[in-house]
Amino acid sequence: MYSQGKNKAYSGQGNFAGNFLTLIVVFVLFAAAIFMTTFWTLSNAWWPTIALLVLVLIALIVPQHILGRSDAHPDKTANENFARASVDAEYRDAIKAESSKH
Repeated sequence: MYSQGKNKAYSGQGNFAGNFLTLIVVFVLFAAAIFMTTFWTLSNAWWPTIALLVLVLIALIVPQHILGRSDAHPDKTANENFARASVDAEYRDAIKAESSKH
């Protein structure tokens, strides 16, 4: 993937602060969900269970389905496809040049 004219090894490269903040928020949500199990009793099981499920779902769905789909935007996908096509074209040209030498 190319960003500002530089090749990025993976989509999260250079976004340490955002990635780390997301990790902390999701970890806190997941830890809070586990903490909700301490409120389980035989007479009070519904609210801790509902809270646990909601927190775990948020902790798992937000990173996977919302933050992970940022590359599905048509402009970003088109730019990525253009970058991939230009790299493929450059590779084909290099292969042609190398094969013409032999």
